[in-house]
Amino acid sequence: MNRHYRDNMLEILPVLETVRNVTMPKLVSLHPAGLSLRTLQRYVNEFAAFGLELQGQRRGELRIRPEAYLSGLSRFIKVMLADRVHPPVHGEISEKLILEALTPHAFPAKLVADILKAVRESRIFNFAYKPQHPETRRKLAAAKSQRGHGIIKNGHMPVSMVPCGFSFGGDLMLLVGESRYANGKIERRQYALRGMSAWQLGEPTKVQLTFDFSEIYANSVYTWLGGEHYVLKIEDRRFDEEPRHYELRANGEEEVLAFANSALGRVRIINPPDKLVQKAADLGIDSNLIFSRSA
Repeated sequence: MNRHYRDNMLEILPVLETVRNVTMPKLVSLHPAGLSLRTLQRYVNEFAAFGLELQGQRRGELRIRPEAYLSGLSRFIKVMLADRVHPPVHGEISEKLILEALTPHAFPAKLVADILKAVRESRIFNFAYKPQHPETRRKLAAAKSQRGHGIIKNGHMPVSMVPCGFSFGGDLMLLVGESRYANGKIERRQYALRGMSAWQLGEPTKVQLTFDFSEIYANSVYTWLGGEHYVLKIEDRRFDEEPRHYELRANGEEEVLAFANSALGRVRIINPPDKLVQKAADLGIDSNLIFSRSA
């Protein structure tokens, strides 16, 4: 299969998201890859196999069937990401998390298509972001009141980044990339797709940082969305009878607690900090399953 095949399929959906009825010849003329009517018909048939049915073919027009659109689109994007090596994807690609990420958006296919274009062409991707972590929202609101300028406006903060890939961590579909700040600072960050709005593609640029996902996520749990930074000692019995011990770098209490709790007693945090113990209690997590004390 042509490596751009599913990208070309995706490109017809943003048009249908913005125009109620489009004739098939018109859709062919608007497609950047220069499709034929036969290829477009093949795309329509393949979309139907994902549960993403396009109506109006008998009249020579196409339109989205709203009630099935998001679920079919999420299924298609899952397969699309699984079939490729670029952009890189960390974690298990989840149709459920894709659906939750796209549900808030009026033009979900356009969001994904623009992100992939930004990755492919190393473009700046600007958007307003609503932080998903309550601790981040609290800190930003406090920073705004102290500094007296719009770090956060109407619950959103401005973000400028060069996207490099996706991560499925915790309960979020995240966009990973190189975040750029007005003071010239550049750092690796990730943002939840469901928190983005008012996005715009910027100019092509050069990526300054490296993004080796196997290195970035090795023995680490990142949210990059708020919370304290920890270096934790871990006892891990998930894969061998003899426990494996290592250090885990974590940013955010909820993410690391979810990591330990999901292992059903096979991962324990040794000598946890008091703040982490209190957070587990607040969330109703059984401390006997995730914590261990050593002399």
